[in-house]
Amino acid sequence: MVDRKQRPIVPTEHADEREHRRLLAIRASASFPKDGTEGMAAPVKLQQLTAAQLVGDYAANLWAGSHVYVSDEGVFATSDGSNWIRSPGDLPISLANGGTGAALADPNADRIFFWDDSAGQTTFLRPNTGLAISGTDLNLSTPVTVANGGTGQTTEAEALGEMTQALTEDTSPDRTADFFMTYDASADTAMKVAYKNVNPWTTVNKTADETLTANTTLQDDNHLLFAVAANTKYAWRGVLHVNTPAAADFKLTFTGPSSPTVARITTWGVDSGAAIAGSLELNAFANVATFTGGAADWGIQFYGVLQNGANAGTVTLQWAQNSSSGTTTVYAGSYLEWMVVA
Repeated sequence: MVDRKQRPIVPTEHADEREHRRLLAIRASASFPKDGTEGMAAPVKLQQLTAAQLVGDYAANLWAGSHVYVSDEGVFATSDGSNWIRSPGDLPISLANGGTGAALADPNADRIFFWDDSAGQTTFLRPNTGLAISGTDLNLSTPVTVANGGTGQTTEAEALGEMTQALTEDTSPDRTADFFMTYDASADTAMKVAYKNVNPWTTVNKTADETLTANTTLQDDNHLLFAVAANTKYAWRGVLHVNTPAAADFKLTFTGPSSPTVARITTWGVDSGAAIAGSLELNAFANVATFTGGAADWGIQFYGVLQNGANAGTVTLQWAQNSSSGTTTVYAGSYLEWMVVA
């Protein structure tokens, strides 16, 4: 008779086959009921192996369906016939097996679970400045400023209100015409601008009178100029309001970047005595148009086109007296407009 409560450790291999069978019988008798009514008094003790053994003598393909305890990892493992699959223990479950692959602790705060590729592991993402987690929502906690591409408003309703204020003030918003939403800094509000009213020209205003006394040397105007990029086409136009002694008259030109492909300027002027002068087509920068007549007050128009070459620079109006006499004034309110053609 064998004592069914005895639980000998039975090696998987034994030099004495007969002794090996005897030990297995004792182990089986001690572990399993014999008539279906007895409870297990001595459960089977799992084989303890090391991780190194699982890739050596105990390769998974030789032990399909077997369960072992990996003593140096503190986990259980089951062979699926190809691999030993670790079960939860003291180590995190790998991503491949549906786990996190990392030992994570309760952060005691709302966090976003994500993969940190630079660290090669999963971790918690903390909302930074301007963001907050509320329930299952990720919200802006501070508004994105206009300078950073936002509306400057905190809530969606405020942002929509800021951008649609012009529409709500429209008594008949039929929504059939094209328009732009813009920000009016002086009114601190959004406004609707009809597409047909969008002006492609950039205006440069002369903000102060400018004078020149007894001088025929062409000088840069203090205000009327604009920068141009290389390999870009421009058009410009403008109006000058001039007072000059009849003996002095007036002349002008434009300077610009060197070696343009095309630079053409058309000028036209009329004085207060209805004399027309200076109607010229200047085919290069620095060519001069003169305005001579018997009256002192002039209205002068100019139109220019530039197909610029490889040199960036500045298109600048220059002017002076045609003959040295008295004082010539170009009035504030004169202006220049320019636009990129292509």
